[in-house]
Amino acid sequence: MERGLDSGLVGASRPRGFGRLHLGQHDERGFTLIEVTIAVALLAVGGAGLASLALASGRANQFARQADVAQRAAVERLEELRALAWTSDGAVVPVSDWSSNLTLSLPAGTGGPGLGASPGDTLANSVAGYADFIDADGRWLGAGTTPPTDAAWVRRWSVHALSAPPDTLLLQVVVVPARVTGAVTTVASARAVNGAWLMDLRTRRAR
Repeated sequence: MERGLDSGLVGASRPRGFGRLHLGQHDERGFTLIEVTIAVALLAVGGAGLASLALASGRANQFARQADVAQRAAVERLEELRALAWTSDGAVVPVSDWSSNLTLSLPAGTGGPGLGASPGDTLANSVAGYADFIDADGRWLGAGTTPPTDAAWVRRWSVHALSAPPDTLLLQVVVVPARVTGAVTTVASARAVNGAWLMDLRTRRAR
């Protein structure tokens, strides 16, 4: 009886799974399309979250810097007002500064109202002698009633005599965005995170 070439293989068992397609098994040499899609989606969500966080952080830093510039400008002007003469010789003769000009880049001893009572509401509106303008970095730009083109802030101050205690002045300084006017808007801006409003009492003392 003749035997075919493959007769020796008759009855031989095949390896299990030979010739079958196993759809549910994972190929350890790579990733499935579903896994790649999920990974890309997670990266996109994470990237968007990081971008939002970076944007929020940038805004917070900007607000903090604005608040710092406004606060420093207000402190500087209040200290200059406090440095003006408001004393008495031998507790008898008053010595008062009625002429210093603080609206210049460097305060001058003449040409201004000094500690003279401010007219009207000089905190709400820019009044000559009681207002000047600075840029976004806190550099002095000029004085007057109209802000220069590159002005970021207006600095205004007021001086009012109190009825009690005697010989006491109320000094106030506000720093708000350059084009803010009006009492309501000024108060809101001065109290905001990027504004400043300082006040102090100055009582005449013997020197």
